Amino acid sequence: METFQTSPSKPNSRRVEIQVDNKKKADLEEKLETLTDKLVDALKVGTDISSPEDAKEKGDLGKCVSCSLEIADQAVLAGGNTYHSACFTCHHCRRLLADSFFVVGGNNYCADHQTVALDPCTACDRPIKEGSVLVNQRPYHPACFACSSCSSPIGGKFYNQPDGSFLCEQDYLQAREKCSHCSLPLVDRVLTAVERKFHPSCFRCALCDAALEGQPFLTTGGTVNCQPCYTRYKAAQCVRCNAGIVNTGERKTSLVTCQGKSYHEECYTCSACLASLSGQYVCAAGEEIVCFTCDTRSKS
Repeated sequence: METFQTSPSKPNSRRVEIQVDNKKKADLEEKLETLTDKLVDALKVGTDISSPEDAKEKGDLGKCVSCSLEIADQAVLAGGNTYHSACFTCHHCRRLLADSFFVVGGNNYCADHQTVALDPCTACDRPIKEGSVLVNQRPYHPACFACSSCSSPIGGKFYNQPDGSFLCEQDYLQAREKCSHCSLPLVDRVLTAVERKFHPSCFRCALCDAALEGQPFLTTGGTVNCQPCYTRYKAAQCVRCNAGIVNTGERKTSLVTCQGKSYHEECYTCSACLASLSGQYVCAAGEEIVCFTCDTRSKS
């Protein structure tokens, strides 16, 4: 602290002490000098006075995503990327973009060309702006992916048609051939028998309802029966063994009729000597039949 004294000018004058803080004075002088330097520098480069922090930010703007050059003064931040103002343009028409722009596929577009990069709908050829349905590697609007029969949008299972159209599950089933037994659509496996088509589970015996897929069956009067039912209820009955006369996988036979009665070929024998009567002269002996030799012997 320094003390200055005024020199006496009049006898009645009084002494006044003025105290000056040298530290504050030095700080003021330093600030004035700094401000003057900034003003001189600003006049030299033709820019506004800015703080050291501003200068650091201007020099740290990074590279332009479009041209890959450093950004020195002013940058545009869009979609997390930095651009020169002149480089922030529409990807299609190259016009400068303003506040309104659209990002499609990682590229920026103006309002007039926001749909240029969008996939066109396979059905209506209009751009798909929101959700899409990809069918056979082709995009559709959800509302355009519709059944060719009922025109309703398809939201679940569908079926391709030879002409490239699609059918919903309900219309596809209605278009299929129907089972001869239950009249429901034939979709998966089809069993063909007696010139008709069936679901495998629908091909059954008309009498006992046994499943006939892979089993021997016989038909009569337009109905289908398993072998046991046909043999028991519908086949001609042999008067000798009282069994139905039917060929089976294990037994091959023929029907022989004599005097209005039916016989298995192997049962068609002389009731006396049991000799086969096939191709022989047959004689009646009451309710039975015998060979000519046995008939002659019985009368002698």
